[in-house]
Amino acid sequence: MAWMKSDPRVYPSDPGLARGCYNAPLMTSSALAWAVGAVVIAVEISGWLLICTILLALFLIPAPWGLVVVGVAAVLDIAETGVFVWWSKRRQARVGVQTLVGKQGIAVGDLWPEGQIKVDGEIWRARCTGGCDAGTSVVVREVEGLTLVVDPA
Repeated sequence: MAWMKSDPRVYPSDPGLARGCYNAPLMTSSALAWAVGAVVIAVEISGWLLICTILLALFLIPAPWGLVVVGVAAVLDIAETGVFVWWSKRRQARVGVQTLVGKQGIAVGDLWPEGQIKVDGEIWRARCTGGCDAGTSVVVREVEGLTLVVDPA
């Protein structure tokens, strides 16, 4: 075990390295090449499997039924793709500070008239015209820059 104490990778002299704070590459170039090659081969195999499956369906299943099987599979594939596209577009992504309007939060500190509130796990600067105490439930009415205008709920 004496060799381990002399190996700087096991017992580094820098305390930052001892805590794991070093910039080691996540993947070497050869490992990356193997990973990319594996993905390319998998895609290539899946393409060949699709072609083989279609050919087997056309030539091994009796005459009219091979075409029926391939046609039904194509219709199901197109329908499945349509459902996935519809599912992904069923709701628009909401981003930005304007999405906070109408949400409820809790006053972290006193709002007489300004203070901080917590909305969706984030602490925001807020202004309440009527004022409220810490712990009061508030509703966001509008956004002015990075300050939320709220009213007691």
